[in-house]
Amino acid sequence: MKDLAPKKISFLEYLELEEKSESKHEFHDGFVWAMAGGTPNHSTISGNIYASLALELRNNSNKCRPFNSDLKIYIESFNRGVYPDAMMVCGELDYYSNRKDAITNPKLIIEVLSPSTAAFDRGDKFRFYKSLPSFREYILIHQDQAFVEGYYWEDRELWRISHAIGWEENIQIHSIGAEISLKDIYAFIEFSGGVQRKMDL
Repeated sequence: MKDLAPKKISFLEYLELEEKSESKHEFHDGFVWAMAGGTPNHSTISGNIYASLALELRNNSNKCRPFNSDLKIYIESFNRGVYPDAMMVCGELDYYSNRKDAITNPKLIIEVLSPSTAAFDRGDKFRFYKSLPSFREYILIHQDQAFVEGYYWEDRELWRISHAIGWEENIQIHSIGAEISLKDIYAFIEFSGGVQRKMDL
């Protein structure tokens, strides 16, 4: 990622710059970084998981709502503003400083792993997300194979870890008591063995 601002700026200044920008940038403690362009697989998987999550929430009685990668999360403890690939908020949205372009209370966050960001998503970014009081579940989706990792908060620093590998497996979304098929998450994805086309929506 490339630093866009010549000097450290505030998060509100970043939001004002982002409103006028034609591309997305993330905010990291005063510095603004341009986001790398996504691959076709990354874009497709992000769309698939958002669609699958939205379907589950439409059929669910809880008051949770899905969001795609257009909405930012502000992480006050670390002064970061990031775009997750997908997320879910339950209950009312908590906006940063009464703005409508950044929220502070996701319950579920989903990231599609890229070679350049996988270590960050698993390490520092997960640590940043853990500082959010509302955050309870983290889903990491691999691009190059049908492999999904799940992390669910149970108590204090105790996180339950789960994995789903292969087309016929499902990943459990503990936050809403639902399962999402890897066949749906990886619909239309090109791996070395061909394209998985089915999507059960």
